Amino acid sequence: MSVTNHKPVQNKIAEGMFCVAFDTAAVVMIGLSPNHEILGFNQEAEHLYDMRRDEVLGKNYFQLFLPKEVWTDVASDIKKVLAGEPTKGFENIIRRKDGEERLLSWNVSRFLDQQEKPQGIVAVGHDITEQRALKEQRRSQKLYQITIENISDTVIITDDEGVFTYVCTNIDVIFGYSAEEVLTSGKIETILGQTPFELSKLREEGEIPNIEMDIVDKSGNIRSLLVNVKNVDIFGGTILYSCRDITERKQAEKLIIESKELSEALNRIDVSISSTLDFNEIIQRAIKESVQTIGCESAALILREEDSWLIRYMYRLGENKVGTRLSNKNAKHLALVAKTKELLFVDDAYVDARVDQELMKSLGIRSFLAIPLIIKEKVIGVLAFHYLSSTGGFSEPEIDFAGKVASSVSLAIENARLYSDQRNIADTLQETFLTVPKKIKELDFGHLYHAATEATKVGGDFFDLFELEKNKICILIGDVSGKGLEAAKMTSMIKNTIHAHSHEENSPAEILKKSNKSAYKTIPPSSFITVFLGILNRKTGVLTYCNAGHPPPIVRRISGRSSFLDIGNNPIGVLEEVDYSDRKVRLKDGDVLFAHTDGLIEARRDTKFYGEKRLRKAVKELASIPAPELPQAIFDQILEFTDGKLVDDIAILSVSLERKRDCNKP
Repeated sequence: MSVTNHKPVQNKIAEGMFCVAFDTAAVVMIGLSPNHEILGFNQEAEHLYDMRRDEVLGKNYFQLFLPKEVWTDVASDIKKVLAGEPTKGFENIIRRKDGEERLLSWNVSRFLDQQEKPQGIVAVGHDITEQRALKEQRRSQKLYQITIENISDTVIITDDEGVFTYVCTNIDVIFGYSAEEVLTSGKIETILGQTPFELSKLREEGEIPNIEMDIVDKSGNIRSLLVNVKNVDIFGGTILYSCRDITERKQAEKLIIESKELSEALNRIDVSISSTLDFNEIIQRAIKESVQTIGCESAALILREEDSWLIRYMYRLGENKVGTRLSNKNAKHLALVAKTKELLFVDDAYVDARVDQELMKSLGIRSFLAIPLIIKEKVIGVLAFHYLSSTGGFSEPEIDFAGKVASSVSLAIENARLYSDQRNIADTLQETFLTVPKKIKELDFGHLYHAATEATKVGGDFFDLFELEKNKICILIGDVSGKGLEAAKMTSMIKNTIHAHSHEENSPAEILKKSNKSAYKTIPPSSFITVFLGILNRKTGVLTYCNAGHPPPIVRRISGRSSFLDIGNNPIGVLEEVDYSDRKVRLKDGDVLFAHTDGLIEARRDTKFYGEKRLRKAVKELASIPAPELPQAIFDQILEFTDGKLVDDIAILSVSLERKRDCNKP
């Protein structure tokens, strides 16, 4: 390398001095040609790049030491220097022989020949890798601190042993302790209670997010935290804990889950108690399910009787007390509920002045919730839930749940009472619908009635046998649409009407025509009545009949043949004016007339109905079964067909003339 515009001797001296200085400088010095070939490579460069001078001279600097991604920037800088623009502080990454990358800061200038033409560049480099890393660490640490101090989460940093190295100033918000108290307390376990992760797992993964855990704060309150843990190298620590208080969120989630569970339980209770009209079953089902849902220890139902209270039912609490009467003085908490018509919550019954403390102690009740049972603005009783061994214990959702259960129980009790009243009336009526004489001269007969369920025991099915003058017998079977008291009223009306007209007319058609006019004006528009009415002459065996929309009876001949009678006319009550017509059939001694309501042929197993075809076959195959026993025999087959599952009431009436009679002539 030469310096221009000097005398030859001076130039030699200068060149020698430059070479010595170049080689022994304490900084990296490299000379490059305009084509980036290495012209000079001092001792410091050999040390930094880990390559000897003779290994690199004449070779392309870019290809030896620069990552390709910096080639463009470095080439551009060299071009500027060659053009006469020296560079100071140009930074780029170089790659050592072993692959390690270092960051260098360069001061670069050109050197010229004797004609002042650029011959290359001399680059003086300083390794600033550690310096830059330290600067970045300091900047990062400062940035961490600024971030930590301004985020809502509480940040804690410890070493691998859990010893605190940094505590955020807002730590008191969650834990209740000041930063100074925490720093002097020792290790992370003093505030978290336990280390919520495995150190080996953290080392392997670098971060463990979303750890949910409960801690106890300085005041003894339990708090739920969401903790994120990560590896760091900051503030002298290696583990950073970011703690967020999620207590309110967890409580809200718990309330949502609890409310859902309570709602599902309430639906189960409503379904359960609505499926029965029995008072005892209503109470037992409601109280048992409620206690299990709330998680309390016992419950009781107390009914109001004028100025006293009757313990009607107890669950898990002194069942021997059932039937005990309490005065308003002894049960002043019940009297208070009846007066205010509002629920009463007593946290500690042993000290609360609103209750008889001695009574509570004798029953072992420490805390309770009492809810009024109200029907038509009148308190008929109190539903109470208890804790025996502790105070408190009822959450707001549980109190709301208990109130709704009490409303459901009140409604169910009232429905049961109304049903009982209607049953008493309807049962009396029902007895008259199915009453037939025990014996009728020269006539064999059998009958059967079966209600599909207890709730439909009072239905609209009816039958009757009664004697008329001149050796005639009236045979009647029918079915009123609907169930319950309303159906019972219609049944009573139509049966009495037909009975009355039967003594005035000889024609079943005329009897039903008159009965239809009366019924049309009386029964609801949507109701109707099917009727089969026959008048049997015992002497001649002639059966004159009229069918008003009823399932056709079957005549089973003594010969074994069986057939249906004609279907006939419209049901009663549909139209005001109907011309009914009579039909006739002759029954010989031993022939059987088998009549029934639609519940028999509509009995089903899955989607298959019992049907008329199967019924006719059964009646025929039971040829050896006499009329008095035939209804039960057919019903037994129905039960077998349906596996005992009936959905409608069934009425059966079978009639035959005694076989011992001598006269079969008209």
